[in-house]
Amino acid sequence: MAKSRRGRPILGAVCGFFFGICLSVTVLVYAGIALNSILYVILPIGGLLLGILLGLVGPFHRKAKQAATT
Repeated sequence: MAKSRRGRPILGAVCGFFFGICLSVTVLVYAGIALNSILYVILPIGGLLLGILLGLVGPFHRKAKQAATT
């Protein structure tokens, strides 16, 4: 029987994509790399893929509520 995945790959993909875009803007502003560099395309795509991978294997699930002991 296959183990069901409990990660959140869509959330990871969205967050990774926005991280890649922000990283591209940061490199643009501070590093002074030419505007026609392929790096500005690679960083958001790389962030997207990394976010999917981390979303699949990450332990991002809700824990069961524990009964309060008195």
